[in-house]
Amino acid sequence: MIEEFANSLVRRSIVSRSMISNWMTLGFAAGLLVAASAAGAAPPMKDCNQADSGERIKCKFDNILNQQQATVDMLGENSSIPASQRQAMKNQLARSMRAQGRAAPEDFKQLTKRSKAECQVAEIIGDGFGDDDGICKGGNEDCVEVLNDGIGDDDGICRQTGKPSEREVCVQICDAEAINANPNNFDDDPNQDGLGRDLEEQLSESAEQFGELNDTLGSEMAAQASFRAAVANGDPCAAIFESRPSFEASLIASQLAVTLRGIAGQAQPVCQFDISGFNGAIGCIITETIAAIAEVVDDSLKMQDAEIDSDTADASYACLGSLNASAGETQDALADITNQLEDVQRDLDLLQAQIAETNRLLLTPQGQRDGFNK
Repeated sequence: MIEEFANSLVRRSIVSRSMISNWMTLGFAAGLLVAASAAGAAPPMKDCNQADSGERIKCKFDNILNQQQATVDMLGENSSIPASQRQAMKNQLARSMRAQGRAAPEDFKQLTKRSKAECQVAEIIGDGFGDDDGICKGGNEDCVEVLNDGIGDDDGICRQTGKPSEREVCVQICDAEAINANPNNFDDDPNQDGLGRDLEEQLSESAEQFGELNDTLGSEMAAQASFRAAVANGDPCAAIFESRPSFEASLIASQLAVTLRGIAGQAQPVCQFDISGFNGAIGCIITETIAAIAEVVDDSLKMQDAEIDSDTADASYACLGSLNASAGETQDALADITNQLEDVQRDLDLLQAQIAETNRLLLTPQGQRDGFNK
């Protein structure tokens, strides 16, 4: 009974009032930091449902850049990431934002261009047939024949039907305007499997993942602040058991870096494709820079996690030492309390013996008590 009572007293004394107060304060502060960081960390997404594929793709790049802006802003305040790394993120983002500002929807439409773009056939203008827009679309429109090529009758009207031997070579228009005016040159139908649909789906998923990264990163940075505050407060056990951050943001960032680098890789054939001096250069710059931003963010979070891992290891050893010291102090306290309770128990036994003797005397007639002088 004595040992059980002593253990109860010791268990109640293991966690001091000051430790409880510190944990409550740190926990409350961490809760406020989490709420403040998570609320509105990810900016809202635009609805990218435009009819034109170039406008849709530009809108989806806007969503990614807006999310990257929020990420860079948060990481820019994290001193655990080297200043050069934080500046690199800001520089990459600034380049992307400038390119995005210069880009028109048709620049993004170029990212869906087929590798073998077709030139347009020239229309005979002023012959009373067709719409005289310069592009021969068949039907009742006459196309311009290539003259003096040894093929056909050189009457100026290009014949495209009949036997192969009767067909003639038509004049082609291969400038940028003509290429872009041909809808068959773009694989941008969102309802059909192809380059455009894959690109749009990947952009939408990447924007959503960046939003998730920002929400997660806000919570993790709050947890890191609480963790470091607990360590600085000399309470490593609170840091380990109450405030240790997770590494979910790093996992999301790694996946984003791979996805956006893949998008940039898919755009390379289009970026290298040049017709009459035109290509999708601005769109290519943006695909490359958003991939670079994602990779720098990934590297930065890995650096941050490595520092947290190191701090966690140090805090773990410090906590273990504290627990061992507390265990020794607890054993000493237990021995002292046990000795004190044994003294109390001896006093109680003596008191009970005295009470029993008193009761016996009270119940014994005076003449029958021991030592009574008859």
